[in-house]
Amino acid sequence: MKIIHFVMSEDYAGIEQHIFELATEQIKHHEVKIICNKWLKPFYSEKFEVIEIKKFNRRNFLRKYALKQLLKKCEFDIIHTHGTKTTSIIADENSNKNYKHISTIHNIKKSVSAYNKSDHIIAVSDGITKGLDKKYTVVSNWINFDPIPIIKNS
Repeated sequence: MKIIHFVMSEDYAGIEQHIFELATEQIKHHEVKIICNKWLKPFYSEKFEVIEIKKFNRRNFLRKYALKQLLKKCEFDIIHTHGTKTTSIIADENSNKNYKHISTIHNIKKSVSAYNKSDHIIAVSDGITKGLDKKYTVVSNWINFDPIPIIKNS
């Protein structure tokens, strides 16, 4: 299976570590790529094929069109979004259901409407599933006790 993880964060924190750990397990049996911005690329590029894109606002039609064209060139079975911004971008772009869209909801949201447009939702706890009207799976947060070193001594 060919899986793309899509994230556009400004910090390497919990969600980004979650993606790294999940993709590390998936790459054992699947082809995994990560679409992210320039700032996150170094955290993933040693282990995964990274497709770098410029960070953009979810209402930026030119960047959304560029992403749509990029996705047409990539062969994949599933796109997995992390966070509301990337989930809403793919939910809008994939309105014709050209591919499977999995989204992970990582914390409590005021609105989960973008997640409800996904084909399947993963929630990191039962407490954040309020308002989800699609089938979802709860996969509790985990801790990798051998995380990648992200703090460098100077």
